Amino acid sequence: MNPRVERAIGFVLLGAIAIALPMLMFGGRVREGDADDAIESVDTNGRRALWLELSELGFQPVRWDDSPNHLHGHDLLWLANVPTASMPGSRSTDADLKRVGLHALDHYREFVERGGTLMLRGDAAATHFLADDLGFEACRSLVIDGDVTESNAGDCTVHTGADEDLHVGIDGAVFAPLDPNSTARVVWTATCSERTHPFVVEVREGAGSVVLLAQDSFVRNGAIGEHDNAVAAVRLVEQVLGDGRLLLDAYETGSWSPPSLFGLLLSPRFLLATLHVCMFLAMFVWMQAFARAFPRDREALELFSSIARARALGGVLARARRYPALATLMRRGVFAQLSRRIPGYRFVPEVEPSESESGSRSARSDALGSLRRVTTEEVAALAQAAGLRDRTPELEAVFMTKLVRSRRDLDALDRALDRMRADVEDHLRSRSTGRETELARDEQAASDALITKGTG
Repeated sequence: MNPRVERAIGFVLLGAIAIALPMLMFGGRVREGDADDAIESVDTNGRRALWLELSELGFQPVRWDDSPNHLHGHDLLWLANVPTASMPGSRSTDADLKRVGLHALDHYREFVERGGTLMLRGDAAATHFLADDLGFEACRSLVIDGDVTESNAGDCTVHTGADEDLHVGIDGAVFAPLDPNSTARVVWTATCSERTHPFVVEVREGAGSVVLLAQDSFVRNGAIGEHDNAVAAVRLVEQVLGDGRLLLDAYETGSWSPPSLFGLLLSPRFLLATLHVCMFLAMFVWMQAFARAFPRDREALELFSSIARARALGGVLARARRYPALATLMRRGVFAQLSRRIPGYRFVPEVEPSESESGSRSARSDALGSLRRVTTEEVAALAQAAGLRDRTPELEAVFMTKLVRSRRDLDALDRALDRMRADVEDHLRSRSTGRETELARDEQAASDALITKGTG
């Protein structure tokens, strides 16, 4: 890829990251308006008074505004509204928007089966939700007693699990007597008009349970300050809450806060993928920033000597197993070295001319492949200049015909070149010594002839 194109892509990615990062961090958290029965609501039907009371008593309630897929076992989730198949807070125009993915009702079943506790009022909508949507068939037998109404209920007394009787304002909603064959268990009872009815019922499902209240109006802002309603709310939490957290639901009231894109990317499900993408982006930016030398620097090869470059090239060819190319370089080197020892003969290593003489990068990269081998004429000229015409076949075998296909052949060629170089140098040295002796003898004869002529 063209370096300019690579740099352009790098700058575009950096700009996209700089623009998208603030959007991911701060965007996406669009909160719906608080409903009348929300935790923050101060209306008569709200639950802010319950929140403040439990906070002052050290229960540390948590406002739960996350989707149900984030629920964990052993927590107590107190639902203000019964979940439906539509998204919480949906208006009439988008009532057909069904729950999928993170908002699916199946997450409530998984929460209970893993050890969590659901607590909600047990009306007909709750029975449909628990039995039909979640598949808790034991909850289907729980029905509100239609014979008891607000008009004939009179003054009711609630008997808690701690054998404590509390005067609780009840709007006439109590459970009918339980089926003896059911797995439901009575937790609290309510006595109205000298008749005792189940008021708080627990149904075990998996490792958790479902706690149903006949009605929960006594914990709303308009009623929690009356009679013993506030004490009843505290006693109920003390008895039902286990080792987990107390979660007061704000999700089903429609006042939930969708997670930001940044929060989704850093969630446990996507954290590893996010870290991998960030790592690859960082590596790409680093490669673009330091892919080549700075313009002010000299060429890298100028920083090294010729012998260093030669050794580096030899190492590259050896690792690439290009033994014929190494053999060609070795033969030309030894041949040039021997030619410099012979007076009147000089071998000039040349590169065969390529098709393009423009000096392009492709031409320079093919220079090694087009390196000319030693020819027969050059070997013959060297043998004649060195006085080794009788050893011409041996020279041709070493510098031309000997095949090199492996590292072993290359080592054998190296030894043969060393022996040939030593033999040629010894021959040149002996010939030089013979010439010097012959010259000295001629000079001595000439000197003797001059002396004889002078004495005669």
